[in-house]
Amino acid sequence: MYQHLFVPLDGSAISAALTRQALDFAAAVGARVTFFHAVADFGATDAGALERSLDPAAFAQRLADEARAVLEPAEQAGAAAGIPWRALWAVSDHPHQAILQQAEKLGADLIFIASHGRSGLQRLMLGSVTARLLAEARLPVLVARVAQD
Repeated sequence: MYQHLFVPLDGSAISAALTRQALDFAAAVGARVTFFHAVADFGATDAGALERSLDPAAFAQRLADEARAVLEPAEQAGAAAGIPWRALWAVSDHPHQAILQQAEKLGADLIFIASHGRSGLQRLMLGSVTARLLAEARLPVLVARVAQD
């Protein structure tokens, strides 16, 4: 069935629950997991552009630290579960595009993502990464319903 799950994480309160569900699903079907985080492109802001030009190494470290903070709990859970996993991140202000590009590049056969459950005006104002994925994905997307811890 599925051999490679691609699990985007955003560092929200539901990321831990999504990680557990994805690992349980991967164990049930014998799949490996790639955890992924799209770091917002702080370098596109005035302050970020200044930081990037004044100290590129510190700027790069800041982005890596942000990604590590989001991915590390998933890495620990994957190791504890004994599921084959890897963790990747990319810089993007369009997370749905980064998710689709990386999932396709790596040959994932299922994107396993949570929805934040926004509706109405909040969804219109904030958009929905999950809705955009569903609209544009060429591979299956499983939208997990997860309860916040």
